[in-house]
Amino acid sequence: MEQIQYCDVLDRKTFLRNHLKPRKPIVVRKALQSWYEQGAWTFEAFGEAFRDVVVPLRVPDETAVAGYEHKFDTVGKYVEKLCEGQRVEECGYLTRVPLPPQLEQAAVFPDFRWIDKFARTRAWIGPAGTVSMLHCDLIDNLFAQIKGRKRWQLFDYDSIERAGPRQGNSLLPHPRYREQLPEPDYDFVMEEGDLLYLPPYQWHLVSSLDPSISITHVWYTPRTTCRDALRLSLAFARGAVRKLRGRRRLRAG
Repeated sequence: MEQIQYCDVLDRKTFLRNHLKPRKPIVVRKALQSWYEQGAWTFEAFGEAFRDVVVPLRVPDETAVAGYEHKFDTVGKYVEKLCEGQRVEECGYLTRVPLPPQLEQAAVFPDFRWIDKFARTRAWIGPAGTVSMLHCDLIDNLFAQIKGRKRWQLFDYDSIERAGPRQGNSLLPHPRYREQLPEPDYDFVMEEGDLLYLPPYQWHLVSSLDPSISITHVWYTPRTTCRDALRLSLAFARGAVRKLRGRRRLRAG
C-alpha cells in the first residue's frame, strides 16, 4: 500500500506536471481556509436555500442492483432529519445538489484545469455512516471536504477487473464483493479543510466518519475526452462482435 501524498501548497505548474498528467492523487492540507472566512458552511445554509425543493435521496438497500434505492423529500426536511441525528438508513444521502447562492462566491477552487468547458460544482451531504459504493469516475475531480471527515480507499483500475461483476463504472454490491477486493493502493482520511485531486478511472470507496458536507468540482480535459471516446468505441465494437457471433450460432443451430 502506498502513502497518499500530502502538501500544504500546490501551484498550477507542479500540479500539471506531477499529478494531472501522470494521474497521481494528492491531498492539499487546509486548502479551504478562505472558504470558511467568506461563507457559513452549515447544513442549515443548504436547508434555507433549497427548503421546498424536492430531491432524490440515496437510501442503502442491499437488495437493489445499485446498492441503494431512491426516495424523495424536500431539502429542508432532509436537513432537519440530519440535524436530529438520523442514520443514513433513515434519512438517506443527498447527492449532487447545487451550491446555495450565498456560498457560490466562497467556493473558489485552484485554477488547475486545462479548459473551463464542461466543468461543474456540486455538494454531497450526509450523516456519519454514509458509504459510496466502490466505483470510478471518468473525469478529473477536485474534492473539497468542508465539514466532517471521510475515509478514502483508492484502488488501481486494473486490479478491480478481478474483484467481481460490474455495471458500468460501478462494482455490483453482491454479498461477498468486499471480501474479494484487493488491498487498496491508498487508504487515508480527509479532514475538514482538505482538498483532494482524484484522477479519472481511479476506483474509490468512500465512507463518512462524521456528518459531512463535501464539494466536488469536476471537469473534462482533452486527454480524458479522447480516452472516453476510445473506450466507448472499443466497447461498441466488442458488443457488435458478440451480437454477430450470437446470430451465427442461432443460424448454425
